[in-house]
Amino acid sequence: MGFEKIKSDKNEIENLNSSLVRESLESVEPVLNPNDFAEKIELKMKNISKKLEINESEILNFNKIEINVDSYKKLLSKFDLIGKLKRIDEKIDELIFQAYEKIKAILSQEGKRELTRERIDNERNYLQRNLKEDEYGEKIYVCDKCGYEQAFRFSLCLNCGNEMNFDPEAELKKIRRGSREERNQNLNVFKEKMIEQKKGIALIQKALFEKIGENPDETSDEYFESIRELVDRFSLSHDQQLAIKKGLQSYSYSHRAIKENIEDCKVSETGKIDGPKLYEKLFNRKPIGRIEVIVRPAMIYIRVENLDDYVVSYNYGAIDNVTDDLKQVANKSCGCKLVNFKIKGLENAIALENATDGEFDTMSMLAWETLKHEEQHVFNETINQSFNPEQQKINKKMEWYTRNFGEDKHAYEKDVLEKYLEDKYDRNIGIENLIKDEISAYFIEGKSTGEILNILLKPTTIYRYGFDYKGGDKEKSKFSQKYIELVKNGISAYNQLLKQGYSREDAQGLLYVEPLSKWIKVVERLGKKNKHKK
Repeated sequence: MGFEKIKSDKNEIENLNSSLVRESLESVEPVLNPNDFAEKIELKMKNISKKLEINESEILNFNKIEINVDSYKKLLSKFDLIGKLKRIDEKIDELIFQAYEKIKAILSQEGKRELTRERIDNERNYLQRNLKEDEYGEKIYVCDKCGYEQAFRFSLCLNCGNEMNFDPEAELKKIRRGSREERNQNLNVFKEKMIEQKKGIALIQKALFEKIGENPDETSDEYFESIRELVDRFSLSHDQQLAIKKGLQSYSYSHRAIKENIEDCKVSETGKIDGPKLYEKLFNRKPIGRIEVIVRPAMIYIRVENLDDYVVSYNYGAIDNVTDDLKQVANKSCGCKLVNFKIKGLENAIALENATDGEFDTMSMLAWETLKHEEQHVFNETINQSFNPEQQKINKKMEWYTRNFGEDKHAYEKDVLEKYLEDKYDRNIGIENLIKDEISAYFIEGKSTGEILNILLKPTTIYRYGFDYKGGDKEKSKFSQKYIELVKNGISAYNQLLKQGYSREDAQGLLYVEPLSKWIKVVERLGKKNKHKK
């Protein structure tokens, strides 16, 4: 009878205009016959009878219960479902009003024009439309002043009224939607902001590396807080801040791995590193000659006295025999950084010095230059993760592939993503990043323009990237002309900044975050160095 009564009262119940009621009825109508339904609901109601304050004898005798609109409403009130929904709705209204009052108070204190509810609504509606067009719907924007998170990028923070930060990518998309006249005008403003922010990023890089050198054991959060004032001053966007944090986390991860891997190779009496023991741990064989280890914040620098030992480590310990051909190749280099090393955390933290020239006991000027050169490669790796917009595009593509296909993102990095960008821009991204890294490291090391040109482009150079770059011919030993122009322009751009009054560190910070092919344009926009206002 109870089940039939529910069906007979359905039309009247629907007049309550409650989606909750309709969904509840629809959930019990099909499949079950009245007896099955009665058994299941009797068991359910036994468990909740005390909360509902309904007589248990009535529940057990289900067919005698009169279920009508009034009793159904009574059940809803006991569960308080509708009341909870109303209270949630009221709470939302209250939070909106509080946010409005808070912003209004802050703006009035600062002498700004009053922020009306209409203005907030207009701002919200306008930006929601734009964000959908820009496919920004899933982004969360964080106020760089109070840390408040909001789903859409307003021109001001809905918590503290702070003007939101400068996001170059988002700003450029907005500019492209305007008229030709508006685009030209806004583009000039955009370029000025962009140049100022690039200079700020260079200062941030310099401050971070100095901080790491002074206190290598601090957390990534502590490092970020040390540059907070610069981040705020130069209005770095949420994505830019997130990239810096990821770079710092990568450094901290590598630094911890270095400490953990050298710990069992320390001599207890002196605390110094047992070089041969660490060499064996890393390359799976005992060295023939002497080994010296220099530990830097983000790098294990290994000086190798014996050429056979150097050949083994140069090849990641993955060779069975040291041949004359392998010796010839390895001995062309003064040192190298091992990329994608096999131990977790040390993937880009191992550097070697070829100290087989009889000067192992006294580090020559060349040896110190090699150390500085290889350490710059390690720092460049951090910069690449933190500030390089092109690398961020690759990272976003990797995240997209991983999210959609559930595989290891590293499987796509070279084979899929770099190829995708090469086809799109007609450039070999991987080679450009490698040669940019070398130009940067040689300038920081102190080499002149002529020396760097000779090192990278002479016929006997160890850097063979020009054969593989688009237009190169390995069989004819012919470098790609595009590659030669790319290298020359990159070196010229770096040197031009030095002539305009920038230090090597300043030039490094301003250029390394950009694709090598754009260095010339960056220099043209920057002009002569002006001292930053504090």
